[in-house]
Amino acid sequence: MISYFLFKWVLYAMVMELANLSLKNMEIVRWGHLVISAGVIAGVTAWLDHILIRHMSRFALALIDLFAIALLLYGLQFLFISFSLDTHSSLAVGLVLAIAEWFFHRHGIRWR
Repeated sequence: MISYFLFKWVLYAMVMELANLSLKNMEIVRWGHLVISAGVIAGVTAWLDHILIRHMSRFALALIDLFAIALLLYGLQFLFISFSLDTHSSLAVGLVLAIAEWFFHRHGIRWR
């Protein structure tokens, strides 16, 4: 479980850094805030996966991850001052991370 969380944390930090560099409506000034927010999102999605993995399909899990990630990203901007993004950017990053989660669930883990 810890290696699963760490993998997600690194994946989320890389995707969020790429989004930070490419999206003009997303700005994370401090690198520490990016690492902390990626860790929070990785923890929440790992917990959701642990609870819901046996009860739902991969597609349903990816949709839940999309909305959870988008809400967390949008909510974390109010916690960190140097973290700003709009709703479109949070949904775009959430969509990219949900697609990465879907591929990871489909090809990375064999539980079914």
